[in-house]
Amino acid sequence: MKNRSHPPYYIILLFTLSTMLFLGIALMLILQSTYSASRQSSRQTLNHSANQQIHQVMKQQDIPGMSVLMIQHGKVILNQGYGYQNLSKHQHATKNTQYEIASDTKAFTGLAILQLAKEHKVDLKAPVAKYIPWLHLYYKGRQTDVTIEQLLSQTSGISDSLSSDDEESLPKSKNNLKDRVKSINHASLKETPGQQFNYANMNYNVLGYVVEQVSHQSYETYIHQHILKPLHMQQTYFKTEKPTAVQKRALSKGYVEEHGNIQADRPAYFKGDTPAAYMISSTTDLIPWVQYQLKPGASSRSIIHQSHQQIAETPFDKNAVGYGSGWFLNPESHQVLHPGTLPNYASFILLNTKDQNAVVILANLNSPGISGLAKALDHQLAYFNEHQILNHYVEQHATLIGIALWLLSLISTGCLIGIGFLFYHFRQHRRTWRYRSFIANSTIILISSVIIISVCIALEQTPVHIIHTLNWDIALIAFSPPFILVILLSFCTSVLLTVYLSLLLLWKKKARQ
Repeated sequence: MKNRSHPPYYIILLFTLSTMLFLGIALMLILQSTYSASRQSSRQTLNHSANQQIHQVMKQQDIPGMSVLMIQHGKVILNQGYGYQNLSKHQHATKNTQYEIASDTKAFTGLAILQLAKEHKVDLKAPVAKYIPWLHLYYKGRQTDVTIEQLLSQTSGISDSLSSDDEESLPKSKNNLKDRVKSINHASLKETPGQQFNYANMNYNVLGYVVEQVSHQSYETYIHQHILKPLHMQQTYFKTEKPTAVQKRALSKGYVEEHGNIQADRPAYFKGDTPAAYMISSTTDLIPWVQYQLKPGASSRSIIHQSHQQIAETPFDKNAVGYGSGWFLNPESHQVLHPGTLPNYASFILLNTKDQNAVVILANLNSPGISGLAKALDHQLAYFNEHQILNHYVEQHATLIGIALWLLSLISTGCLIGIGFLFYHFRQHRRTWRYRSFIANSTIILISSVIIISVCIALEQTPVHIIHTLNWDIALIAFSPPFILVILLSFCTSVLLTVYLSLLLLWKKKARQ
């Protein structure tokens, strides 16, 4: 027999030294990158983190411009514009840029009703017919009463589809609040009043007309005199009103996305929807309104508290569990909030009345990313200190984390090479290798699948176990990159190792005949 030839010792030595040098350089680079990234993350400010999230969402959602207000423990920590309020003129959005705030108008209407109730001019338990005698509503063919409180809580049984009005064809003479309410006179309700939450702008249009009937003023005049003026919200107005020169210059254009293109749009609108949707304001002008909600004075405390009380459950809403007087509510987490959407604008106001934190987002494009951004910024307000404690810990142990990243990278690479080798080896020697029994292989596959699924579930839940209510969207921005890599590589290594061991167990060498 011929002796097998072996590589010269110097080739083996050269290969060994090259491998050690490569691994050493890789370790040094990983350690340097880990220390640099962890140091940068631990010195990140709340505003810097918020700016990162805002820019990321705007880029992902193609939002031309927005303004964002953040209040922490009652103090303004960020009030800034991003992007453009007018793309064609390259006019940047600022903290004074004005937007249509859509359904965030409802909280003003709700407060107006509560003010009138406090003055005993409106009875919340009384039927709306007491204030609008000609308004008759029916349920299953019978005339029925709808109370003011049911309108406030969106449980009246009214839906926007009850009106047959068409914005495009409605004559100007009928495009007003009274005729908008008249459009549902003698209509049939969808549900029994008081039974089920059914969000509809028409509820608040009717309430707006009640304000007019009781106060003997236009809805807009009442809101200006009794809410906006006392709060010094001088630049806030309604779409039905003629703006001043300052207001006109500050108003952002509204945009829509069509076939991947962003373009300016001014859709037709019902003037009669003003109490539900057509206030115009800026983040700067909304500061006193938000602070009024977070920390009202002694004379206003009871009415603000009342407006934040749940009077209906919202079982199918993704943002909240209840509804009050123009606000969605999460009582357990002390959240008071409301999204606003129009074809060409979006808004979101999110308050934490316990911690006196607030996030206000006004945007010139209706985007689904606005609500997620508001929640992410709210989480930053509540938990940023915990984020930074973790980031400081990562910086202090940067060397250990760097070594862990290095080891995990080696193991993952080894598993990938091993998996590739097993497939290659089985393909080349399939005649001498075979699968185990069906039961044995089924058991191996089942156990491996359970392990991999468990690992994936654990990965998805990891942020919540680190900091309460945290999700990956926030974690990817808030946490130090080395820490994120350690988590992801740990789970990847676990999956690859499971696959490698499973493949080893699935095949065995055939017995010699």
